[in-house]
Amino acid sequence: MRKLAMTAIASCVALAAAAEQPLQCVNPDIINGVLFFGRSEGKIDVTRGLPPFMSGLRTPADFSVIGSGVRDNGMTTIVAYKTSLDSDNAYAAIVAALGTEGWEVEPQPGSTEAFRLANGPRDGILCRNAERRGVRVWEAAGVRYVNIETYPQAHPHDCNTPDPAMTRAFFGPNSAVPRFQFPAGTSLAQGAGGGGGSSEVYSTSSRVISTETPARLVGFLAGELQDQGWRQDADWSGNGNAGSTWRKTIDGQLTWGALKITRVSEGTYAVDFTLMQ
Repeated sequence: MRKLAMTAIASCVALAAAAEQPLQCVNPDIINGVLFFGRSEGKIDVTRGLPPFMSGLRTPADFSVIGSGVRDNGMTTIVAYKTSLDSDNAYAAIVAALGTEGWEVEPQPGSTEAFRLANGPRDGILCRNAERRGVRVWEAAGVRYVNIETYPQAHPHDCNTPDPAMTRAFFGPNSAVPRFQFPAGTSLAQGAGGGGGSSEVYSTSSRVISTETPARLVGFLAGELQDQGWRQDADWSGNGNAGSTWRKTIDGQLTWGALKITRVSEGTYAVDFTLMQ
């Protein structure tokens, strides 16, 4: 089946190239669900079946399997589904399904995804017995896809511990950045956002488009900070801006945080969160 699938794709690419319509006859679910995140120069073997590591997993009823692929000489195996669920519910459903087999979501130090939209793309790493699975939910051409990845050649290490094979470790405030999800109806301004700092101070920022006021946005995000163990010290609201200050003890060290939202134009706001240790 694998050889048949790859032969069909190769034949299609050859015919499409001759017609100057590349990949037009390949199933778009295969392209978007299995091939999309691969390196352009990498090789991937595609099959419509499921790999052995998926045996026994009861996936949610709203998931339909597309196929699987092995890429980069066996370094990554990916399984693709499509679903009618929205991103947040699809992510929660696949995490719950893996959870019944003992997999748990593992926090990722140094992740830069501080600000996220409701029902936007979701991804995470789950761990069990020093092994890891990657989970990704995203959308293309109006279809929502769910990927599960395994890394057979990865260096095994205990769950919730740094990978000793990594040459770069993330320490300091960057690893303590909270995660924010904006309320429904909010969108991210294109090309706005980032983060940086030192071993003692780290700031992350984004720019959003919303009909809410700065004070209401700050109040909404305050609940998410509290859910992540932060305690509020003070808040303020002025003409076109609002903010609040927070504190949390992380690994025995007191960490301070400051959230600020400022109107930069009608309906557009700069959102900043700064941590200090």
